[in-house]
Amino acid sequence: MSGRLLRDRSAAKPQVNTDVMNRALIDDYMNSNNSNFQQQQQQQQQPKLSNNFHNGSSMAMMNDQVVIARPINENNQFEAFQQDQQKLAYQRQKGTLVPFNYNGVPGVGVNSIDIIPRIHMALECEILQEVRWALTELAIISSHEPSLINLKNDPQLLEKLVGYYCGCPFINEKLDGKTGYPYLLQNVDKKIGLEMIENSVDAALVLRNLSQDGYNAYIISLNPILKQAAVKLLNCEIVKNALPIGDSYNSAIKILQYTIDLMESISSYISPAKKNDELFLSLMNLISQTIDRSFKISILRSLSRLMVRSKLSTKDEQFAADNVDSGLLDFVCSCLIMDTDPEIIVTGLDFLYQYILPGGVRITNLLKTLSRTNLLITVLPRLLTHGMSLENVSVNPTATAEPLRLIRRVKVPPPEVAKSLPTDLFQEINKLDEPQRATIWMRCCFKPSETSDVTQISLWKSYEGQFQKENKKLLPAVDFIKNVTNAFANSAAMVITNSETGQRKFIIKGIEPREEPVSPYIGNVEAANPKNKKPSDNLTEGQSVAQQKPVKFWNSSGNDAKSLVPSEISINAATLINGLVVHEKGKSLVKSMESDLLDIVLRVPKLYDQLGDTLCSIQQ
Repeated sequence: MSGRLLRDRSAAKPQVNTDVMNRALIDDYMNSNNSNFQQQQQQQQQPKLSNNFHNGSSMAMMNDQVVIARPINENNQFEAFQQDQQKLAYQRQKGTLVPFNYNGVPGVGVNSIDIIPRIHMALECEILQEVRWALTELAIISSHEPSLINLKNDPQLLEKLVGYYCGCPFINEKLDGKTGYPYLLQNVDKKIGLEMIENSVDAALVLRNLSQDGYNAYIISLNPILKQAAVKLLNCEIVKNALPIGDSYNSAIKILQYTIDLMESISSYISPAKKNDELFLSLMNLISQTIDRSFKISILRSLSRLMVRSKLSTKDEQFAADNVDSGLLDFVCSCLIMDTDPEIIVTGLDFLYQYILPGGVRITNLLKTLSRTNLLITVLPRLLTHGMSLENVSVNPTATAEPLRLIRRVKVPPPEVAKSLPTDLFQEINKLDEPQRATIWMRCCFKPSETSDVTQISLWKSYEGQFQKENKKLLPAVDFIKNVTNAFANSAAMVITNSETGQRKFIIKGIEPREEPVSPYIGNVEAANPKNKKPSDNLTEGQSVAQQKPVKFWNSSGNDAKSLVPSEISINAATLINGLVVHEKGKSLVKSMESDLLDIVLRVPKLYDQLGDTLCSIQQ
């Protein structure tokens, strides 16, 4: 038997299609002796099938018979297939169908390769269709089953993804000075250019999806090449301006979006950023140019995380928070007034909190402009009750009770003359030139008051007594009196004539001496807001005795319980307020909000846990 097989094997030379051969084998097998098959079935003997391939020829032995495959015309394969199906259907109907045994057929019982090794081989081969398939599969897996990919155990995959991401033509492409279009993409219809872009976009999407897992994000953050490529892409004029260059327009938008999301995910693992960090500066530059809301929010989050764990800047070590300019601070503060967008409010509060840490050293820069100071004074108390319903006010329970007899509380009269400046404050003010020195001195030693006045001679004598011992020339008396209106806008020089004696009195209306001198910052703030009153008294203008007034009782129990739970915005606003009081200027700002804060805590008692220590500290 073996000799016959060897002879047939050596004699067979024509090449036969494998599918045609298998069909011929089945055809011959069906026409074999049915009785012989039934006898073998009763003996529980399986038909023997042997496939031998040599130079394209094949033979199979079934039921101890040698069957030689007969080649057919390939053009008639479909017709032959239909005939085979009809024959099998007829035999199945008659019950004479013989089961086919696949024992010995190559490939049977062997598991296919896993998807991840298959993707690795596709990326390694660098065949365009294989690479596109691999990146598409990775995008699907990273979105639906990210647990299948562990970059720590698979560093080669990260290296490949970073390679395709860095291969983006946008990264190193420059604009043509004449046409304004990229050199590479002037002929955007070239298939190779678009394919490189699509591969980079898909690689960016996969990296972005994988970075949503904290462990993978940490591994990605350790790759310095990725960060350098991201910086180049964020600074690319093609991507930032999204030039409408054929099909690459959408790709530029996508890769910029994926890159920003990726930087947001890994920024926590590369903080704190040092001063003049390229990534930090690139994100700052981009947020000032983009008008996309989602981009601005993601960039603000990235900047906030890059400032985490920043220490006090020294000569040897400085941090990226020192690169934040006034324009960015103005934008972040303006985000706090967007009541209809809670997400951007939370992001803005978190940015400001990270900016003023540690130790509140940057609070001075935050409150440098009067516009930002006034905005924070107005907005922060309102954000503490964001999303709460506090409309229910109960009837005053003391309305029907007998009025209380209170001890008369009188207003302490102001000092007759201004007090001298402390040494450190005097040295700070004395460095200024006239008339700035006189203006700041008046604001530090006097305060606006609609019902008070001082004589011009006492004001001049106080100024002269403070600075006459210095070498600097004093401001002339006439110019000094004229300068009072520059220091206090609502003040005025007046002459009062006594109707009985006819004696004239020269006064400055609208100011009064302070009990204690204050810093120039506080003096400037109060001069710009002359209507601010001490929140603890009930004195009205023109009265020296406090008046009893009805008190509002907030019926917190009558509100919906859920509406009184501090929201994320409320907690973030309270955290920012707590961070401001660590510095003298921030403490003065919070002090001006004391009345509003006390009222809010009374209405929402749960906020006392966040603001209790702050309210106690500003009383000291």
